[in-house]
Amino acid sequence: MSSDHHNRRAAAHHKEAQQELSKRAGEEHKAAKAEEAAVKAEAAAQRTSSDSTRRSKLREAERKRGDCIKARKRAADHAKKGAAATAKAQTEERAAAGNLASESKTEQRRAKREREREGQDRQREGLARDSQVGELRRRTGEVEAALRNARLKAPREVTILFLAGTPRSAQGDDLRLDREVAMLLQAATRPVRLVVFNACDSAEQAERACEFVGAAVGMDAAINDDDAKAFAGAFYNSLGYANSVHAAFQQAVAHVTAEHGRLSGEPRLHFADETYGNEMVIVAPVRE
Repeated sequence: MSSDHHNRRAAAHHKEAQQELSKRAGEEHKAAKAEEAAVKAEAAAQRTSSDSTRRSKLREAERKRGDCIKARKRAADHAKKGAAATAKAQTEERAAAGNLASESKTEQRRAKREREREGQDRQREGLARDSQVGELRRRTGEVEAALRNARLKAPREVTILFLAGTPRSAQGDDLRLDREVAMLLQAATRPVRLVVFNACDSAEQAERACEFVGAAVGMDAAINDDDAKAFAGAFYNSLGYANSVHAAFQQAVAHVTAEHGRLSGEPRLHFADETYGNEMVIVAPVRE
């Protein structure tokens, strides 16, 4: 039984004990009144000179003493019942205290098991992340190898700047890289033709980067990690097969939307020159 059940039973026994004590007090009051009446009857019998009156008062005193004895007996019975009810209440209270201690230990064991499960879940999640990172690196290596072996040529001036991260600093402030990116693009020894901001809320930065490069990709909203990885992989894969930047961008959006059901981030493609930009090719096929 639970501690609450024992506490309810203890409360019921306490109530019973209180009722018995109240009955005991009532019977003791009756006994006192009967004793008082018997004393008065005996006194009246002594004062009277009539024999019949004396006998009547003595019989009355005898009845009252009998009533007194009966009332005291009932009072004693109620006292015993009250004591028994109190003892039962105390037993239930001890049982409730024991159950509470047991429940507390059970809760502590449950909390410990829960902490252990959470630790195991975190460990499994960490292993899963490590596995995903390893798989991504493996696939990236395969793509790089495929690109090296493909019959495609990459002009010497081809350079892509890829930025991935969060739009927030450790202090929670907006993390803007406009100035740093501008300095990097201006100081680059090789021309940078394409910049990819694979980070949340980076569309404005991509638009500003077009002051220095031919094209830039940014996100107009927050993008989750899975969508960001899938978008980057599809985009670069399409570029590697000599598709234009515009076509590669459209194919990457369509691919992730089809695979994931939706694409977070709302990717945006910006060109320094819209007319030329739609035909901009990063990797060109070898002409036979």
